[in-house]
Amino acid sequence: METLAIELAKAKVKKNKEHVTIFNLSLFILTIEYDVSVIKFMIPFEMDIWHQRFLARQLAVLMYESTNDLLKLLGNDLNPVTTRLKSDHDLQSRIIEIRKSPVVASLPTWLVSKRDL
Repeated sequence: METLAIELAKAKVKKNKEHVTIFNLSLFILTIEYDVSVIKFMIPFEMDIWHQRFLARQLAVLMYESTNDLLKLLGNDLNPVTTRLKSDHDLQSRIIEIRKSPVVASLPTWLVSKRDL
């Protein structure tokens, strides 16, 4: 997260709107993922059933609200970014290179679908 925050600050200084959008989106998703992980970890260790249910409700609310917020965040700002990135042939060739790397090839099949390669 710290690295993304640093890169976000750099992108803001350079006034690179596309990178700012992507870094903001990434930080939002990482924050939600961390919150979900913490709540998931807490539920089985809570001895009181009412506390477990409370945490489960918090998890449900977090997932519901973050999904709505994510859709708003993805709205108009992301469309020009994806259009511009699709036309970046260097980026596309780099992504293909990464997908064919030994590291990606060694990932479990359930993690990487065949259509992604």
